Amino acid sequence: MNTTTARRWITGWRTITAAIAGIGIITAAIAVGHTRTVPRSTGIHLAAHNANGANANGANANNGVRNNGANRGDGVVAKPNGPAPPLPCRNQVRDLHRTFTHETWPGTADWSVSGRGPASLSMNRSVSVSNTFTTTVTVSSKVISAAVGFNVTWTSSVGTAYTVTVPEGQEWIIHAGYLSIVHQFDIYRTCANGNSTKVGSGYAYEYNHLLYDTARLH
Repeated sequence: MNTTTARRWITGWRTITAAIAGIGIITAAIAVGHTRTVPRSTGIHLAAHNANGANANGANANNGVRNNGANRGDGVVAKPNGPAPPLPCRNQVRDLHRTFTHETWPGTADWSVSGRGPASLSMNRSVSVSNTFTTTVTVSSKVISAAVGFNVTWTSSVGTAYTVTVPEGQEWIIHAGYLSIVHQFDIYRTCANGNSTKVGSGYAYEYNHLLYDTARLH
């Protein structure tokens, strides 16, 4: 075999070898592609089955939830959990239709003084006075104050100043009290829908001034 023939034979062999290698690579690629395709396809089918299973389970679960929800919903529809929640309502003071005066005589030791004559009996001390109110139903003091125009919980100290001459051989007493202006009013229950109903009444007492009274004891 000459050199030229040998080179041709080697070149031909390399070509054949390359061709065989190429066929092997293609076959391997096909095999790999097939191998990859099958699991992916299988995975997809399995996923589909799983999805179906999940859907079935989900459907069952959903059915269960829906059934339970339906039951709850049916219960709500059939039994609307009792009456509708009440509308926001509040008590209001209206109709300040009458005023009059009222005397208060506490009768405790700090509101009186006594002594024997002959002497001048004087009452000069500090006493506590206040505004107040009474109602037949509960109403905020702020609501009442706004309606009557004064603070119904106001309180203060005032000084008494009164003197009487007690004759010889006698004993007298001085009593102190105070006068209030009384404001009478009605109470209405007013709701957000505009309904308003009279539910009670009340009185607000506004301090005005001190009072004094004297009496002979002996």
